[in-house]
Amino acid sequence: MLKIGYFGDGIWAQLALKKILSNANFSIKFVVLRYDNPDEILKDIAEKENIPCFQIKNVNAAEFLEVIKKFDVDINVSMSFNQILKRDIINLAPKKFINCHAGALPFYRGRNILNWALINGEKEFGVTVHFVDEGIDTGDIILQNFYPISIQDRYSDLLTRAQIECANTLYQALLMIHDNNFEVTSQEKIHKVGFYCSARKIGDEYINWNWTSERIYNFVRGISEPAPGARTFFDGKEYIIDRAELIENAPCYIDKTGNIVGKMPRGIVVKTGDSTILLTRLIEISTNKELNLSKLKIGQNFYNANILRGLENMGDKSVILIGGGGHAKVLLDILLEQGANILGILDNNKAESDAGGGGGRYSLYEIPVIGTDEDISNYNPNEIKLVNGIGSVNGVDKRFKLYTKFKNLGYNFRTVIHSKSVVSSKVILCEGVQVMAGAIINIGSYIDENSVSGAGSTVIKNIRQLIHSVLIQFVLTLTLLYSNSYLL
Repeated sequence: MLKIGYFGDGIWAQLALKKILSNANFSIKFVVLRYDNPDEILKDIAEKENIPCFQIKNVNAAEFLEVIKKFDVDINVSMSFNQILKRDIINLAPKKFINCHAGALPFYRGRNILNWALINGEKEFGVTVHFVDEGIDTGDIILQNFYPISIQDRYSDLLTRAQIECANTLYQALLMIHDNNFEVTSQEKIHKVGFYCSARKIGDEYINWNWTSERIYNFVRGISEPAPGARTFFDGKEYIIDRAELIENAPCYIDKTGNIVGKMPRGIVVKTGDSTILLTRLIEISTNKELNLSKLKIGQNFYNANILRGLENMGDKSVILIGGGGHAKVLLDILLEQGANILGILDNNKAESDAGGGGGRYSLYEIPVIGTDEDISNYNPNEIKLVNGIGSVNGVDKRFKLYTKFKNLGYNFRTVIHSKSVVSSKVILCEGVQVMAGAIINIGSYIDENSVSGAGSTVIKNIRQLIHSVLIQFVLTLTLLYSNSYLL
């Protein structure tokens, strides 16, 4: 009989424990639950079999090792247990400590393996039972099985299959160990390096429409339910893309990514980094309601995840700064710090001075003044981006007119974000937005095109809500003034 100490959590551990208990050649001597969020179902299974259960903050503690040493187990087993195991507990049992991992080691070590396997477009996933060493998922392999992934499989499909096959593979490995009929394989023999997968966290779920159609499709199914779902922004609202389809023989061509470029009976066709993809089901986050795709129009667009932080600017087209005043100097300093390729400055004041005049600005920080606004025609709109250097001191109307003028000529504006601002990952910053040092843009904010968020400002939700709040405050103030004057 093989005496086993069992460390586990979740349905993975539940299925495996039931299978192990069904074999009279195995004896579970104790069960250790996760400390932070213990599995009550696993606990119930153990208690019905009169198996002692433990919930320990640090399983490596010497006091706990003394407790479980008394059970005299042959081997310790981990299935979805979340503590790092140290040398003393690894070596406590004669046959050491084994772990079942839902990944094809030495590849797919680490966290959220099934999500990453789908995101990477794998055609199969592995389940590995291996000895635990002091590394993370690096021990010698006892048994490794592989299972197919179809192009239609979503995360829930893989999760259900993996939970069942992890139980089967662990059970199979324990039979081999019981019979002393196995050979170990060093992970280095498979690959000297392998790779680790990072734990997925909030903020990792946003689509970048510059990705290829296949990458976006794999991303959508890879983090579909019960994961958070692939996210995008449309018309100032956040959506989950729940369902998408690859379009057979979709042509590859260059166009503006994220744009709706066609409609089909099942959904809308959206331009990606290489071709197009069909979106068939979107859910609005705030209402949990499905978006009526039939009402969307060709030419509307989804916002790239990286546009939300203005990161599309990094390594982007060359920049021309418009204006030479104080606001332009601040922007120039930000652009230089970020390593932007600045072709020059357009400054109408240049026309009003000569080479020796004190009012002329022939260069700023060694960046040449290359002309006035009228000289923009010398530059191809497809090869540059503009930065609006006209600040609010000179009038919002002037800034708006300049922006509109150049947009009508076919030019696009760069988003500028100071490194000492705070910008949530869940915001929409439209074209030409400028976020200055000290500004705070909170979650859910929508900053309209050509806007400036200055030092000390905090955008709480979105521009529409902010205007609404200001109007309410204005009405309240008038009411208060009227009330006071009536009392007088």
